[in-house]
Amino acid sequence: MFRLVILSSCLASVAFAQIVVKGKDGKTVKVGTGAGGVEVQSGNKQVNVKTGGSAVQVEGSTGDEAGSVDVQGAGSGATVKVAPGSVAVENAGPAPTVKDGKWAVQGQGRTETHACTQNEDVEINGQGHTITLTGPCRSVAVNGQGNTVATDVAASIAANGMSNTVTWKQAATGKKPKISIGGMGNSVTQAK
Repeated sequence: MFRLVILSSCLASVAFAQIVVKGKDGKTVKVGTGAGGVEVQSGNKQVNVKTGGSAVQVEGSTGDEAGSVDVQGAGSGATVKVAPGSVAVENAGPAPTVKDGKWAVQGQGRTETHACTQNEDVEINGQGHTITLTGPCRSVAVNGQGNTVATDVAASIAANGMSNTVTWKQAATGKKPKISIGGMGNSVTQAK
């Protein structure tokens, strides 16, 4: 009986403890860090993944530089990629939607191709998207940061936010689409 009490006490402590595995080469993996997170360290390079509710936070550092990405409610479609010195989230956020003649993209890091229907509006919000639009789009509005959008045909194009790149092949009418550029570092050019 005494052994059973000690064994169950040890198992209960392990369930709430942090597990640390250290390799001979200096690599360390910690499970149960902070709020149910995971930490991987090799030399001065470290990646932390913290979870809580519907959010995931990924932090990475290389000793001199550090960065983090927060993923709020990304669902099962989010892919977190960690490379030396960088952390990226791909396909995060809700899937694109069509409502009242408008195709909309939210979140960050999505790669999508969409065939516009006649007189369809497109709105791209968030950051780091790579979007290809085929067919005749009535309007293309790009907001947020670091988005790359290529459209075949558009009547009007608006680039707002920062560092967005939009290219177009043909105008729906006339020689070129109606172009509006706001924010900083945005460009709208005709593809060659």
